[in-house]
Amino acid sequence: MSKPKRFLRLQSVAERYGVSTRTVPRMVRDGRLPPPHYRGKFPLFDEDELDASDRAAVVASRAKAETRARVA
Repeated sequence: MSKPKRFLRLQSVAERYGVSTRTVPRMVRDGRLPPPHYRGKFPLFDEDELDASDRAAVVASRAKAETRARVA
């Protein structure tokens, strides 16, 4: 049985990443965060999508560091 989806509000996402609520939409535009789902006018972020985005960022960061190490 699958677990129910959990959604985070804008304030919770900002706290998770240590940024302001004004920075979160910029992070979405830059592609650093997945786009929110809207319930009415409120943006809600799927926690599973945020976790996947975080894992992808870690993998990309490690690959970049390995490339730099080979070049140096």
